[in-house]
Amino acid sequence: MLESRNCIVTLISTQPTVCIKESASFASFFSGHPNIKRLKFQILNEKSPDFMSENAFITQFKAINRSVHLLPSLLSSLPQPVSAIFSDFIVAASLAQITASLGIPNFTVSTTCARCYSTVAYLLMLLFNTPAKFKNGFDEIQIPGLAPLPKPIIPPSWLDESPSNRLVTDYLIPNAQSLPKVDGVLLNSFNWFEPENITALLGQRVLSNLPPLYPIDAFEPHELEKSHGLPGWMTKQRSPYCM
Repeated sequence: MLESRNCIVTLISTQPTVCIKESASFASFFSGHPNIKRLKFQILNEKSPDFMSENAFITQFKAINRSVHLLPSLLSSLPQPVSAIFSDFIVAASLAQITASLGIPNFTVSTTCARCYSTVAYLLMLLFNTPAKFKNGFDEIQIPGLAPLPKPIIPPSWLDESPSNRLVTDYLIPNAQSLPKVDGVLLNSFNWFEPENITALLGQRVLSNLPPLYPIDAFEPHELEKSHGLPGWMTKQRSPYCM
């Protein structure tokens, strides 16, 4: 999408890529977009003391975040100065410090719908203001500007406040805390699909300190997801922010 607007785009990916399907997907992507350059980012592979008890997602997440401080030297190898960085939510906390020191605008890409993004952004209020109630004493979650969320749709791991719950302590909380520091959020949704949720977010009703939101449309599904079937109507609706 950025390339279609005449931006010079470089995709930074971690290595090595051990999944055969993922490697094939990368190869297909770059063959179809020859103007997009690729930089391979070698992440540090030190294992944490609790490596054996971690799931694969948390292990990879922690390895990437331990390596983010190496990013400036990689960026300096590019022939043109970097105008902006677009990155996944999982590195919002660690990358915010780097981009601030470099003076580079930093945009987070949220691959979730608007309602899920709202819940993640408001999670700190739920955990810190009424932690006992959030864990045990409610049938639904009240988020300003949104319809109530029934408790059963909240992932059980979000309700586990134990220090061993790395998903909450190492992933959700630090990155949600860093959202006000990013320059904008590109959202995997559009107004026709989620008018109530997006209106509440744009109107700062969920939280007043959230960054600008850009609902850029439904992302093109990955090859591994296409077998589930993307509704045809979803690909036909357009967002006013769509590139």
